[in-house]
Amino acid sequence: MWIEPVVDALVRSIFLKPNVGPVNIGSGVGTKIREAAEMILGRIYSVGGIRFDASREVEVLAFVDVRKALRLGLLHSVGESLDHLEHMIESKRAELILLVL
Repeated sequence: MWIEPVVDALVRSIFLKPNVGPVNIGSGVGTKIREAAEMILGRIYSVGGIRFDASREVEVLAFVDVRKALRLGLLHSVGESLDHLEHMIESKRAELILLVL
């Protein structure tokens, strides 16, 4: 998820009543770590690969339900997070090209 909607949601959350409880802020679309890693690896030069370690004892498996955040007006829509990741990779690639030149 792009950073701007997250920051906006966090700033808006300051004004919520304390009894609201936890609210998930995110794209609302689950993305597996493997999918994101493969997408990044496919678009950058790397001689490495993807290595996964064993899961930790306490691991968050999924937080994709953002209905509460939508209902509270903290988020405006649900969207694809990988689109923003693609944008970030391309913008960083352009920065690296300028540094090399």
